[in-house]
Amino acid sequence: MDWIKYLWAALGGGVFTVAALGALGALFKDVFTAWMTRRVSLSLDKKADRYKHELARDMEHYKDELNRRQSVDRVKAEIRKSVAERLLDARLTALHEINAQLSSFPSWLVAGMARNFQRMERIEELRTRLDAFVPAIQSNALYFDIQFVSDYHVLHRALINYSMEWTSETVRPLSHPDAIAISTVTAMLKQRIDHMLKALPSELSALIVSDEV
Repeated sequence: MDWIKYLWAALGGGVFTVAALGALGALFKDVFTAWMTRRVSLSLDKKADRYKHELARDMEHYKDELNRRQSVDRVKAEIRKSVAERLLDARLTALHEINAQLSSFPSWLVAGMARNFQRMERIEELRTRLDAFVPAIQSNALYFDIQFVSDYHVLHRALINYSMEWTSETVRPLSHPDAIAISTVTAMLKQRIDHMLKALPSELSALIVSDEV
């Protein structure tokens, strides 16, 4: 064992021990650093994969929600369009029916009362026209405001009163105050129908693009 002591002394003894320990410490540090680097890298990779998965899942959820909302919007748009089309047909029918009544019966009655010619032969026609005048507004009242309906009934009562002497020989000229009043109210109601017809496209367009169904 003497040769070991001799070698130990030759190499510097304690100095060699310190150097060896320093070298081992440096090696351990490098190994530990490399190991920690791999652990951190693996952890980051796992977190990145998890985040990517969560992001993909959230994006799918967002796409599904967006598609659902778009589908709902499309359905609402179709409903609004369908309602608008049906409303257009109904309102046009109502406006044309009332306009037809106003365009035919009042002027026919006033003209008939202005001359005593074959009035008795047309008594049934008078009754038919009178009977049809009110039901026309009753079946279409939903598409007219209260004032219009009220004025229409006022006109109807005036027509009834004016026709009371239809079977007599009484002649009422076109300049008669009652005849002028009937013609004035009739013209006013027809003018309001004309305004409603002109406003109809804008009202229905607003219904189609509205957010409310």
